[in-house]
Amino acid sequence: MVDERTWFEQLYRAHATEILRLGVRSTDDRADAEDLLAETFAVVWRRRADRGSITLPRAWIYGIARGVLANQRRGRNRRRRLMTKATHVFDPVTPDDATEALEAEEERSRVRAALQSLRDADRELLILSVWQELTRDELADIYDCRPNAISVRLTRARTRLAAALDAVDAVEDGRLDERSPSAERPTAAPMGLKPARRDGHLMAAPSSETAEHDEEQR
Repeated sequence: MVDERTWFEQLYRAHATEILRLGVRSTDDRADAEDLLAETFAVVWRRRADRGSITLPRAWIYGIARGVLANQRRGRNRRRRLMTKATHVFDPVTPDDATEALEAEEERSRVRAALQSLRDADRELLILSVWQELTRDELADIYDCRPNAISVRLTRARTRLAAALDAVDAVEDGRLDERSPSAERPTAAPMGLKPARRDGHLMAAPSSETAEHDEEQR
């Protein structure tokens, strides 16, 4: 077994960059991501005595990082933040064509809006699996469950993400609207009819069906 300092340095070189990326993707804040990196590896160093029993080092480190992230969220009592991949989740886009750059940014906005709408558990699992590229075995070790259970959770999370993407597209296409304009505008009187008034106050003119009903009751 290598000495503890060499062991720690090897882990840091192998996983520090991806833990930093995880922080950026999870918090959308570079400073918070750097705090996550520092605290995660501080815990790794404090638990160096366990190194002989660790079978999946990458999954072990991610498990520590998840705990640190949870503590950060509880400590700051923040609202769930908008997930962003504009510069970090996707590889930087540097197209020559400005139209291509605009389309790429629109796609990033579409995905982060859909991710934002998911539950924390689904969003975290998708980030770890899709963007951080952890294997089923690594995820099973992190979540302390069987790989088959991870497959089921991933299938459900991807289904919810697909539905969220459809909802984002529907809003952008004008098929859905978060506000109902018709509920805020008064209904216009039919052509040829004047609004009824009583005691100087404007009243809605009765519909033909209402008038017929009133006439029957007389």
